Parts: sequence; C-alpha cells; structure tokens
Amino acid sequence: MSSASKLQQDLDCEIAGLEQDLIVLKRRRNALSPVSQLPSELLSKIFYLGLHFIQADEKTRTEILPEYTRLSISHVDHHWRTVALESPELWSEIHVRDTTKVEYLALARNNSKMQPLYVEGYNITLTGAAGVRHILQTEPHRINGVTLHARIEVMRSLLPDLKGSCETIEFLELNGGVVQAPVDLTQHDTFFNLPKLRHLRILYWDTLLIPSTFHPPSLVKLEITFSHHPPANHIIRATFSALRTVASTLEVLLLGFDSPFSTQNVLESIGRSPIDMPSLIFLTLLSCSPGILSKLVSHFRPPSSFREVHLVARGPSASVLEYQTIASAVQRSYASTFTPDFFLVKDPSQGGRSNPDAINIGVAQQHGRKSDQINVLSTAFFPGVAAAPTFYSTDSLKTPIIPLPSSSGWLFGTLITAVLEADLPLAFWRAFSRIPTLSTIRYLVKRPDDGFLQALQGIVASVGPVEGDEKHFPSLNIVCPFFREKDITWDVEYARSLAILLGEGWAKSHVSSSSLAILEFKGCSSENLDEETACILGSVVRGVLVWNDQEWNCREPSEGDAIDIAPEDTT
Repeated sequence: MSSASKLQQDLDCEIAGLEQDLIVLKRRRNALSPVSQLPSELLSKIFYLGLHFIQADEKTRTEILPEYTRLSISHVDHHWRTVALESPELWSEIHVRDTTKVEYLALARNNSKMQPLYVEGYNITLTGAAGVRHILQTEPHRINGVTLHARIEVMRSLLPDLKGSCETIEFLELNGGVVQAPVDLTQHDTFFNLPKLRHLRILYWDTLLIPSTFHPPSLVKLEITFSHHPPANHIIRATFSALRTVASTLEVLLLGFDSPFSTQNVLESIGRSPIDMPSLIFLTLLSCSPGILSKLVSHFRPPSSFREVHLVARGPSASVLEYQTIASAVQRSYASTFTPDFFLVKDPSQGGRSNPDAINIGVAQQHGRKSDQINVLSTAFFPGVAAAPTFYSTDSLKTPIIPLPSSSGWLFGTLITAVLEADLPLAFWRAFSRIPTLSTIRYLVKRPDDGFLQALQGIVASVGPVEGDEKHFPSLNIVCPFFREKDITWDVEYARSLAILLGEGWAKSHVSSSSLAILEFKGCSSENLDEETACILGSVVRGVLVWNDQEWNCREPSEGDAIDIAPEDTT
C-alpha cells in the first residue's frame, strides 16, 4: 500500500470519528430543547394523538396516509425515533390504503410487539384488500378491531379472513357507503358470530344476512343502516331477529332506513311483540319512508333511565301528517316514564344545512336541580328536495308547522325552559303563552315583528287563543332574546317594544308576578342603551338587565319612586 493510500485511509477514519462525534454533539444539543425534555411517556402520548388528528389542510380522509405520518415522526431525530420505536401502541393501529406496501405492514406488526391490533382499510379496492388480508392471515389471534370502508364485493372477499379472527374481534365496522354499481339484492352474504364483539357497525351492506347463531353476549353498541336500495325482506327479518337476541345488553342502538322502503314489508318484518331494551342509553332511529318511525318508536322500549332518543325523518317521511303520527307514538311510549321540562326548537340550516324547511325539536327532563342525569328526546325533520309540499301556518312566515303547545298536553304540560332557535309563527306563540309552568324563554330574533311581539300585541288587544282566557305567560320570569344577524338597526327599537308589551300584557292578564328576574339581550348590533330605553326596560325587570354582556342593576322601585337603573360599575 502506498503512503498516499495509507494517509487517505487514516484521514477517512478520522473523518468518520469526527462525524460520529458530531452526531453525539447534535444529540446532546437536541436533548436540551424543551420538547426533548418531556418524559418519554408523554411524548409517546403526543405522537399517538397526532395520528388521530391528522386531518388538516382540507384533505379528505382518503388523501391522508397515517403511515407516512408515523414514519415522519420516527425520522425527526434520534430521541423521537427511539421513543416511537419503543411505543408499541403507536404501531398497533394499522391503516391500509391501496398504496400501502407490505414492507410497512411487516414493520408495523413487529414494532407493535404483542399489542392487540386494529386494522383499518379505508376506501380500498381489491388492491388494498390484499394488504388487509395479509394482516388478518398473519396475525389472526391479535386482531381486536377492524374497519372496512369499501365496495361490497371488496368486503365480501375479506369475510373468510375476518371469520378467522372471530374469537378476538371486539370492534367491527363494515361500511359499503362508497359509490358502486347496483347490487344484486336477490343474493345475500352470510355473517357469523363473534363471541367477544362489543361494537358492531354495518352501513349500507344491504345483502349482509345476520344468522340466527349471532349472539355475542357482550354487545353494547349496534349501528345498522340500510341504503341504496331496499334490502330483501329476509334480510330485514334477520336483522330484527338479531335485535331481539342482543336487546338485553345493548346500550347504544342506531337503526336507519336511509332510502324509500316498502313500509308494509318493514312493518311485517318487525313483528308484533315489542322489544324490551333494559340497558339502553342512546337510541337513534332514522327513516325516509312514512310510517316506519312511528312503528319503531312504539316497538322499542328503552328503560326510564335512558339518556337520549333521536328520531330523524327525511324526504317523504318528513311531512306534517307523519310528524303528528310520530308525536302520537312518542306520547304513547314515553308518557309514563318521561316528563319534559326543557323544550328546544332548532333550525338545522344554522348548522350548515341548506334545506330551509328542516327543523329540529327536542325536549329534555332533568331529575332534580343538582342531578347530572338528563333525558333528551329529539326529532329532526329534513323534507328534502323531492319532498311533498310542506304545509305552513296561516302566517306569512314560512316555517313548518310543529305541534302547537297545549297546557293539557303531555309534551308541554310541565315545561319550565324553552330555547327557540328558529323563527316561529304567531300561532305557536299564542299557544305557547298558555303553558302555566313556563318560566324561561330564550329565543332567536330575526325580524322586528316576530311571532313573540305579535302574540304580546294580541294579548294586549285581548285576542287570545281561547275566548275569555285572560292569563298568558303566568310564570314567566326570564326572557332572553338573541340576535344572529350583523348590523341590524332595529335592535333597540325591538327591545323597547318588547318591554312595553310585556308590561301591558301582564296588566291585561292580571298576573300577580308582573316583572322579570332577568331580561337579557345578546348579539345586539348597538353597543349601548340610551337612558330612556334603559328606563323602559327596567320597568319590567326587578332583577338583572343585560345588554350585550353589559349588566345593569335594577332595583325594584317603591310606590312613587322614579325608576333607578344604571350600568354596573365594571371597575
């Protein structure tokens, strides 16, 4: 070896040593950063949460590749890589896409140690199904949960492999909700029993038959939604048979018929005898066909300890006639166990939905003032573009009619609080004024002559819902109007009119309690009240007046005193 080659080799060795020293120095420097001083357990938890909240930059879930995020985390620096590789829970959730490589699947399996595995195949084709199949076949005894979002034929190809893990699966979601060719509904795919199953979600797999052997003793959550085309009758019958089998353990049930069905076929499949569900906490029923929701409401019997019941009607089933039928069924089923004291009317279009006729009505019952248990029953109606014409009240305002309140009706007889987030017609407010227990009203103001003001004007003019009835809002104690539109010019004028009409209405109704404990206005465009308006408002408030979070103190005047009202000293 020449002296030059020997010198070059020595220099290479020295460079390698210096590079290694540089790596050590960089690691020591990185270790001084605040994030590197976090405990490894906390850093691992941050990584884990990062994988669950990676949907950003308006990307759809299909465009997100969790395995790339996981690998990126492990390539930041030595400390992060060590923590990532030594955190098996970080690798135990395996997300499969059509682009996922088998090498990555092997890496995830090895790094997950012996942790139970959750496998997700989202929007996959037969290419992605091969990756899911690889995990199911290589680790059949470690599979704890599976989510498949694919065409029915893709999920069908994986059924035999899923059956190989039937003794360990606790969570299973089978979602056929992707765009696909028409399905042959004369065929069926046979499901199987999963003895340890706790959560099951079957969405839009209309040919999946649940056999009579299906009886997981620990099933607590079941969601089944039919769509695309009405399934065959034997599929529906098998579904209700399975519901009867697991009814005693279910805590959460969602059952949806998300396309027009033959109502008679569904009703025949349900059977005659009701289904008792002693453990049920949350119930959601959805239908696009008239007659089905009311039948389901009468058929399922949750205990008095239920927390939430949600009924959703879409398309043709959202007609006024159907609503009345559902209301009657609700009263028959819940009158003995549920006495609502809270009432909510909400316009779902405020949440981004474009259907102007949609409406959501909810009632709730709280067991004692300090109780955490609240029972909620809500009904949402989405008429849809192709729905039959919606019937409206005689008002010019086009709001779908909801059942008018009645002091003798079960649903309204004991109401205490009402939150009205929709612009309701005059007929509603007139009937609402006769509820004897109602003490709090929070309502949306969208126009200067809304239904509440018109109802008060009628009270002052002695135009009531029943001739000779002189008592209106007899228990009213708190009134809270709120505005959502910006730059309105009539909010102060509205407030003055409201106060004047409330005072005159009480005088007309001969109600002993003639002033409010709280009068609160929110979302007002005007920042402050002028002195005259404040005095007018104070004349109907014996407690607190609030205007846009600015609190005014109102003392109850003695006879002959001038009204004393001034803004609270915020200093």
